Amino acid sequence: MMLTSRFPILSPPVVCRLSAVLISLVHVACLRAQTTEWVKYVSSDIDDASRAVSCDGLGGIYITGTTSRTAAGTSSGDSAFVSKFDSLGRRVWLRKLESDVGGDFGEDVSADKLGNVFVSGTTIGSLGGSYAGMGDAFVGKYDSEGNQKWVRQIGTPSSDFGNGVAADNRGNVFVAGTTLGSLGIANLGGPDAFLRKYSGSGAILWTRQIGGDSNVGCSDVAADQFGNAYITGSAGSALSGQYNAGGFDAYVIKYGAAGNQLWTREFGTIRDDFGTSVAPDSFGNVYVTGYTEGSLEVPNAGSGDFFISKLDDRGNLLWSRQYGGEFDDVSLGVSIDADGNAYIAGFNTIRFSGSNDVGRSPFVMKLSAAGDPLWTYNLAPLAGESLGVAADRLGSVYTSGYAYNGTRDPFLAKINGPTIPEAPSSLLFATGGAAIVLRLGKKSRWSKFIEFGR
Repeated sequence: MMLTSRFPILSPPVVCRLSAVLISLVHVACLRAQTTEWVKYVSSDIDDASRAVSCDGLGGIYITGTTSRTAAGTSSGDSAFVSKFDSLGRRVWLRKLESDVGGDFGEDVSADKLGNVFVSGTTIGSLGGSYAGMGDAFVGKYDSEGNQKWVRQIGTPSSDFGNGVAADNRGNVFVAGTTLGSLGIANLGGPDAFLRKYSGSGAILWTRQIGGDSNVGCSDVAADQFGNAYITGSAGSALSGQYNAGGFDAYVIKYGAAGNQLWTREFGTIRDDFGTSVAPDSFGNVYVTGYTEGSLEVPNAGSGDFFISKLDDRGNLLWSRQYGGEFDDVSLGVSIDADGNAYIAGFNTIRFSGSNDVGRSPFVMKLSAAGDPLWTYNLAPLAGESLGVAADRLGSVYTSGYAYNGTRDPFLAKINGPTIPEAPSSLLFATGGAAIVLRLGKKSRWSKFIEFGR
């Protein structure tokens, strides 16, 4: 059985493109190059990836993803992991979630203000609970010292994927994803989105399942300061009370703390459109990012552009921005700072200088609350993808993903301050099986590899 992560039902393979808008923003910024003080390597030829990043407000930064058990020195198969770092880039702890089978995939991570951290993902075995079969979603809780408090599996006899997790400010946690079965609610045919809320002790509070006449998938969930939850993903048909523009449409659904559906917004073009990440601000608005094969805001520049849209507290569209170039551009993460600025992370396809090689390169982009682009940082010539982004209270921004140099190496990058450096002329890579941590910014101080075997 093949399990696909994060967006299990959605699009055909996406190849990224370098946006002409991104190039112009980088050129305008008068950027300065970075340096690294030290790098730590491990030797492995195994692919690994970091899928998401979160900050706890106390100086802790958390990432989750997947690492090979061979690289970790245990057994065959894959393990989900969650790791904590401090603001200086020092690893505080690393924990692995390993089932009896060896197919465990970390997809999202969310830290609360008390230093607890929740991780979600998908497993094809048992993580201490009953395995329902064909792949189960899971959610786990750790305290600030890395002690596992509990793990819960979410499964049906069909496939179930845990794609998003979000802690609220009351100690509860939301987990969202996609199911091909029935989680106490009748499946409407094909994949359905789901949202489940747990208490801080791991008790199920409620479950919601969202379907339609065609496939509905959920890629992310976020919580606001009032305990409301927001989910995003893509729907192949009209959701309740909405209109499908054609193909897959992106959507945002808002739920109250008690699980009452407050509103639904589906939006798209005659082509396919995918919501990949969602984040509320502190003013009641919500941002959604993703990619479109059509024209949401401006004419599509190619086969796929990335977009970010802002909705008010009733789901009314305030603005959308769409960026594209010669190749495909994709945004996979969004985070909002205390001032309402938005940060999105993803990847483009670029043609590397001095060669005919074309490959994916990670980027981070900052926009104001009004939707004005403030800066863009592209990590070229680093090949890879940014898969998540998080802003902390001090103005620092973190992005995680993977770098590619024959194998995939997870990375966590820290971007400091308003001055964003241009990419260095050369970068150091592990041969695989490790996570790289780069601090990026005018005051670059550290870069590090995690050794999963320790």
